[in-house]
Amino acid sequence: MFSVLKIIWYIICAPGYAILWFNYFFPTEWGKKRNVARSGRSFRNKHVMAPIYASAVYFTLLVIELG
Repeated sequence: MFSVLKIIWYIICAPGYAILWFNYFFPTEWGKKRNVARSGRSFRNKHVMAPIYASAVYFTLLVIELG
């Protein structure tokens, strides 16, 4: 089963997993930003990319709070 540390890790990285999920299931299909292969690769490597996206979200929130 899940250990307590894994549950805490998934809670901390939840914003990153949400961003990956939305990018994968609702991709930008038209225009210059059309690149569904990149969102698919990110979704396959979600345990690496989710902490990166989550840290970017937390850094942005910190900058907004301190600014």
